[in-house]
Amino acid sequence: MGIGVRSFFLNGNFHEFAFEVLRDFDVDNILFRLYKLEEFEHVCLFLIVKIIITLNLCKFFYTAIKISPNFVFKLVEAMALVLKENLLNYAEYAVWKIEEEPEFYRAGLILSDWETNYLNNITHPKRKLTWLASRFLLKQLIDTDVFVELLFDEHGKPYVTNFDIFVSLSHSNEHAAAIVSKSFEVGIDVEEPHRKIEIIKNKFLSTVELNNIGETQVQQQLLIYWSAKEVMYKIYGKRKLEFKDDMYVKPFLLNERGDINGILMKNGLVAEYHMHYLLNNDFTLVVGAEKEVSVINQPS
Repeated sequence: MGIGVRSFFLNGNFHEFAFEVLRDFDVDNILFRLYKLEEFEHVCLFLIVKIIITLNLCKFFYTAIKISPNFVFKLVEAMALVLKENLLNYAEYAVWKIEEEPEFYRAGLILSDWETNYLNNITHPKRKLTWLASRFLLKQLIDTDVFVELLFDEHGKPYVTNFDIFVSLSHSNEHAAAIVSKSFEVGIDVEEPHRKIEIIKNKFLSTVELNNIGETQVQQQLLIYWSAKEVMYKIYGKRKLEFKDDMYVKPFLLNERGDINGILMKNGLVAEYHMHYLLNNDFTLVVGAEKEVSVINQPS
């Protein structure tokens, strides 16, 4: 965990009101969610919090923060990290609920001069927040306190120069998502369930794909179609790829979790992408990796 974040939690009067803030959270619900995610370290942490709140041991809470600055940061991480999973043992991805102020994420990051200048030139508050949150989550996935140099190639594809990994980032207004792999190109896309996707469906879906969409849960199907094509685009990693004409998503069964396949056809290349999706009331997520791409035809 970043030293800057620890310092942030010890500055000012944070630990005087942290206890009262935690009192407002539904600890039992958080415990159940963390248990389902198999975040057992965080489960133990919140069991301690439950005891502290139940017995009103406010002084103990303050002491715990002073002895271990990581204590509160772990609490924030446990509340905000809504998903963290492995993709068949060759990639790891996570989704973070964006609820903190920009200062929280900024304190946990080491930015280069150009990143600092870029950040300062972002005028829209929400865009600045999601920009910070996605980079903060990437650093948590890499699990490092040092500077992470995130750059972009000529096609806009992100890459990290000082770690031997492949990365992909995504964010919506309310969530940040990231995936990392040591061996393969990866892609990730997260979308909010209320995104107005139907008004643009004719721009990214072919006639065949539109005819394949069922009559129920249309919004959820459209989000998965869109996210799947985003993931294919990110793994492919080159510009001038038309969502409607160059990519085709095969029909799929809609569940809370599932697999989805797509075909990419560009300049003589024909490749099939096998991806994975997650659908719930908070977000739609699709992830994929180059490992699960089968090349059907190579350009001559």
